[in-house]
Amino acid sequence: MPKVPGPDGLLDWNELMERAQKDPELHPAAAAIIRFKRKEIPPAFFRIFTFRPVNFNNFLSPPKQRNMELEKDSFRSYVWIRANENIGDDPRLHVAAAAYISDATMIETALRPHSR
Repeated sequence: MPKVPGPDGLLDWNELMERAQKDPELHPAAAAIIRFKRKEIPPAFFRIFTFRPVNFNNFLSPPKQRNMELEKDSFRSYVWIRANENIGDDPRLHVAAAAYISDATMIETALRPHSR
């Protein structure tokens, strides 16, 4: 497990996206990603999962905007994900849920090296 803050005290994805969209300094590429995700991710997704990004700003603002160099960790997304309902004890179901949710932040992470 990476050493990251626990989920308590972190805002969920929808709250973070709403706040980010109101930020006048939000990078246009980040604004486009947020608009896409808010349009394309079905509301049911957030009823099924609680999704709390640890380093949300890491993939929403390019390094130049934050006056920093790309660091090893800036190519990673850390999120806490929890099913809102009990999904049972079957390990196969847990693996299936993890596989389903694992690509939720792929585009943000993949864009990081290109945001210079």
